[in-house]
Amino acid sequence: MADRHLRATGEQLRDALEPAAELNGVYRGLLKMVLEELERIERQKAQMEQEMAMLLSPYQDTVQRLAEGPGLGVDSAQQIVAEVGVIAATFPSAKKLASWVGICPGFEESAGISKSHRCPTGNRHMRRILNQCALASVRVKGSIFQLLASAPDTSSGS
Repeated sequence: MADRHLRATGEQLRDALEPAAELNGVYRGLLKMVLEELERIERQKAQMEQEMAMLLSPYQDTVQRLAEGPGLGVDSAQQIVAEVGVIAATFPSAKKLASWVGICPGFEESAGISKSHRCPTGNRHMRRILNQCALASVRVKGSIFQLLASAPDTSSGS
């Protein structure tokens, strides 16, 4: 049952799980139930991913082009296309899309006094996807986003 990505050897896993042999039968039964539930959830997740890929198959070229961006993968590209649409025709401009996602801070000013710089609520799921992709794009070696993130800030004027 060991995951192939584990660094531990089979012997190290056996040593770590040796105390489990001394567990009360009730606890072993509970652990078995939890592991079966986890397997069921993983099967359902795989089934849902297959269904989503099937539904998005007519837009596969769009998903692939979007997934080529640094920090983006097929999963995140599928989620973006599912949320926004293939051509984002619902949104007349990029500003409207940014407002819908909730990534543009508001700017309220009255008589020279700044009131609020909070971002609107927007679509939390889409905002979360874009934040994760942005963080991943900064970590892609040699990408323009990594270079921009590591550049010294010269906007402070000091």
